[in-house]
Order: sequence, then C-alpha cells, then structure tokens
Amino acid sequence: MKSFGWIALLLVVCSAAHAEIDTLWYRQVPLTEFNWAFDIATVLHDGKVMAAASRSDGPSVNLWRFSFEGSFEQSDTISFEGTYATIIGMKQLAGGEIALVASYYTGGPDSGYSVAVKRFTEDGVELGSTVQRMQIAEGSVNMAALADGGFVVLGSRYNAAGGAEAILARFNSNGDTLWTRNVGPDAFVNYGRAIRELDNGDLLIAGAIADENFTTSAYVMRMSSEGSAIWNRSYISSTGFGLTATSVDVDGIGNIVVGGTDGNFWWFSRPWAAGLTPEGNPRWTITGTDDLDLGINGIHALPDGGAVFCGSNFPDFGFMQSKIFSIADDGMANLEMEFETPCQLTGMSNDGPRGSVIYGSRGNNQGINEGLLIRFGPGTIIQGFVRAEGTNAPLEGVRVELLESNEFTYTDEQGIYNFGVSRTEGTLRLSSPCTEPHQETVTLIEGEQNVHNFTLGVPRYDNPISSLNLVVTFNMWQYDTLTVYNDGNGTLSFDAEAVELEPVEYNWISVSPAHGEIAPNGSAQIIVGIGPNPQYPYSEFYGEVRVHHNACPDTVNEIGVYSLALDAPDHNPMVETFALHPAYPNPFNAEARVAFDLPQTAQVTAKLYNVQGREVATLADRVYDAGSHELNFSGSNFATGVYLLRLSAGQYSATQKLVLLK
Repeated sequence: MKSFGWIALLLVVCSAAHAEIDTLWYRQVPLTEFNWAFDIATVLHDGKVMAAASRSDGPSVNLWRFSFEGSFEQSDTISFEGTYATIIGMKQLAGGEIALVASYYTGGPDSGYSVAVKRFTEDGVELGSTVQRMQIAEGSVNMAALADGGFVVLGSRYNAAGGAEAILARFNSNGDTLWTRNVGPDAFVNYGRAIRELDNGDLLIAGAIADENFTTSAYVMRMSSEGSAIWNRSYISSTGFGLTATSVDVDGIGNIVVGGTDGNFWWFSRPWAAGLTPEGNPRWTITGTDDLDLGINGIHALPDGGAVFCGSNFPDFGFMQSKIFSIADDGMANLEMEFETPCQLTGMSNDGPRGSVIYGSRGNNQGINEGLLIRFGPGTIIQGFVRAEGTNAPLEGVRVELLESNEFTYTDEQGIYNFGVSRTEGTLRLSSPCTEPHQETVTLIEGEQNVHNFTLGVPRYDNPISSLNLVVTFNMWQYDTLTVYNDGNGTLSFDAEAVELEPVEYNWISVSPAHGEIAPNGSAQIIVGIGPNPQYPYSEFYGEVRVHHNACPDTVNEIGVYSLALDAPDHNPMVETFALHPAYPNPFNAEARVAFDLPQTAQVTAKLYNVQGREVATLADRVYDAGSHELNFSGSNFATGVYLLRLSAGQYSATQKLVLLK
C-alpha cells in the first residue's frame, strides 16, 4: 500500500497474509455551489479519470478531468433538456468518445421520463446526442461499455401490477437504442443494479428480487450478449432484513466478485460479498464483518482472487462514515482505510484493466462538501535480471529506480529485481558503485508483469603508480602525471581529489581534471601540481591524490604524494600580473620554449595558428595554478614559416609570433 499522508485519513497497515490495494492517488476537489458530490467517475483508456456531478439549478452536469497522476486538467459543463437531469452512467466507449447517460423528466402535454445520451471527446467537445422515451427508476441504474463500441444500461421500471422489473437497454456507439428487454429472475420485484461485460461478450448482471411481502434476496446472473440467461445464483439474507447485490466485477481470468448489503435499511446494514468461478460456483463468502454497520456500494476484483470494496453508513449520531476494505482469497475482510466524518463514498467504477476509482464527497475544514476521488489500480510490476557484459554474470546490489515516482529496489545475488510501480511509462535508471550507469525510457502495461532485462558494462580501474615523489622550488609550481587505465568493458567514471595531510589549508597541491570518464580499454591523465610557498614553515609536504571511481572491489584509490621543497637564492618573486614572455629561441628549427605568468589559478588555453588564421595545434588546455609556467613547442611536424601563438587565461590574453626555420 502506498501512503500519501492524507489529512484526516487513517491508513491501517495490513499484514502480508491478505491483499493490499495499490492506491495511486487521493483527491478532494472543490465543487460548484450547485454540486453536492461526484455522482459518477470513470477511468479512461489512458488511465486518466473523468468525474461528473449533476447540478441542482437545472438539467446540466459538471465534468472534471484528471491526469493519470491525479492532477486537475480540465472542467466542462454538459446541458440536457427538461427540468432536471439525473446521471445514469458515464463510460469511455471503445472508439474513444465519452458517453454520458442521464434520465430527465419533462412536463406539459408530453410529460414523462426520457433517457438522453451525450457523446463528447476527452476534451469536452460534444459529438452528438440522442433522446429516447424510457422510464428507469433512479438510484438503481448501472452502465457498461461494450467491446463492439456500444454500451448497455441496466435498471428497473415499475409495472402495472405494482411491482418492478429489471430492464436492459442496448445502445450503439451513436447512442441509438438497439433493443430493450426484461432480464433477470422472474419475481414480483426485480431491481437490476450492476452490469459488466465479460471477455467473450457475455454479460454479468446483479441485483435484488423480492416477493409480494417484499422479502428481498440477491442474485448474480450470467447472460449472453443478447440477454439470454446462462446461469443464475441467488443468495438469502442472514439477518432476515433482506439482501441486495449492488456491484459486480470480474478479474483477468474470469473469476467473479459480487458485493451488496445485508439489511435494507439506512440505519442497519452489513456488508455482504461473495466470490464465484466463471461458471458461477462459490469460491468464498465474506467473513469478519459481523460487527460492521456498513453496506457495500462498490467492489473491485483483485488479481489474487480477493477483492476491494467501499461503503458508507449513517451512524446513530453524527455524520455519515465511510470505509474501504480488502478481502483475501479466503473471504476474510480487512480494514484498509477509514475516513473521519463527514464522508460518503457514492460508488466505485471498474473500467477494464486500467484499475478503479472510488468517488463521493467529503467535508473540508470549513464544513463545505468537496468531491472525493480515490484512484487505485492493479499491481503494475517491473521485473527482470541485470547481468555483466561479456561474462553474463549476475550483478548484485544494482539500484533500479523509476525516476518519475522515486520507486526503487536493488538486485539480489542472482541479479534479479522486482518491484511495483504506479505509472504506465517512465524512465528506469540503473546505478551501482561497480557498474556503468544506465538510463532507459520504458512503457509499462498496468496490471501486468513487465519484464526488462539489462546488461551493464563493468569497468576496471588500474593505476600502476602508488606514490609521487617530487623535489620542487618554492614559488615554482611543478607538475607530474598520473595515468589511469580502464581495462573493463564499461565506462569508468572518476572524481579526483587533492588532499593535504601536512601541512593543511595551504592549497599547495592540486589535481586536474577533477572529473572524467574513460571508455573501455582507454586511459586518462590526471595532472598533479605542487606549489609550496616560501612563507610556509615547512620544507616537506605530505598529501594524497584520491581517485573515486565506479570499479570494484575498491571504489577509491589513494596515491601518496611526497614533496621536498628547496629554497633557491634566486627564486622568482610572487607573480602579481599576467605575462606572456618571448619565446626562446625565436626563430627556432627544432623546439621553442614559451614562459608565462599567472597571478591566480585559471583555465589556460594556448593555440597555434598559421598566417592564414587556421588553427594547427593546441599547446595547452587545462587549469594552471598561480605562478610561472612554461610550454614547449616542437616544430618537427610543421613546415617552415611564421606562426602565431595565442594564450588565454581567464580575462587575460596575449599573442606572439613564432618563426620556424628548417
């Protein structure tokens, strides 16, 4: 379970013995002054959520759309005819359009109930509407999108005998009625409450039937796509107050869960749920709920054979209370979330493999109702193995992280990783102290196991030098070179650090570059500079160059540095200004030396150009410390002629002419 630290929301930590819901996000949404709660919500094909609430000031409906992560994206208003509109359902159809179905009443000579279908895009652009004269009892209606692009509506209507009959209406993708018919068991009263389409096109319905004494019992029925019964299962109340099935769902292999209320009074009800096989045989019946005064108004099948359900009730005193439970595959119910009052969970929408959304309302700190959405989905798993390039050996301890959500895990001794995430795409980053870093964008199928295997290069660090020993002159920086080799098949990343041991805080040692990468079978040079000052009361200097890298088993290499500083009577004074001294000899026929002074540490670039202005050589391109320095230029590979040397250091630059004679 993912905890979000929700205000006034108690999360009950569950034991590993039962199912846990994969909560993606929770939102309290400000409504307009004409809305009381979210009447319906649905998960779209791309994992986004759309919610709707009818308005009290007329026949119109407000819409809200949220991203997969739960952030608000857009709101719209859909208008109907008549004096008011009651939402029947809202689903995204197979073609991508949204169908919003509402019932409304018109007065006058042609007074009566009608069902209107509004179709619109995800952005709220209306595509068309249809109206059919049809009476469907409010409060007991459900809708399901069909694989053929159409949809069905299951509800009830009153008959001349004083009873009620369940009615099923099938619509095409344009919202036109294809047929309507009575469905479900024969009874004096039949309330159709919930409907789902199965993978093969069959329909699963649930509801309640009653005799002339209005003693109710629940039923679940599997029908063909045309409404013919295949099997029917009925359930009797254990309390004697009547049993009603209010919701039904099916998992990926066809197992069925049905939920409802045992006790048909708002002041007394107990949750009731059952699990069935695809053939209608019992799997489990809910247990552990005898002390609960709560009815189920939404249920969701979990991949492990259990379920999640939500419900609300009116206590004897105070506001409505709401809770969310999970049910293990043996029927045992476990509390997952409990909300402080006032809160009402109106229902739950299960739309294909993209998970579910619970909707309703909740009071804020000012006592004003806000729309409530809780988005959760099936467990999306990323798993695979990580191997070493070349040897294919398992790599243990590699951190595998989904950057967008900060969810991560580490590979085990077999190089295997496995963790759950709450996204459908993202960037996987693999890192460890012993491998080259790797980053890759992946697309994830929600509710399934997503396998991503990786082969990472493994670098090898080699530096044959264990120490540097230099004799230097005060005020003169002297440099030596460390060559670092990578004999592995992965990129070697390193950070070089100059460490003063004795004396300290004098900045007498430097390294350049401080960071770098070495390709497989490559090398890099680290320049170590020693520059003691005659004002130091020392003649011997001890330090280290520490190279931190991503090669194992040791990820840091320490090279000792020892320097003996000598004072010369004619040592150069402290450098105070920038200067580029004349080359010597000049003209030259083999090699020329060019000296320059730096008053402070700077990045130095020295480039050689021919008389046409084309660059022909780079003599220096690195950081030099303050002091006097010298460059050597060999003309063995150049033709006789005149060349220009340009030296830049920070804000300073200078140019001089070199003449090569052969």
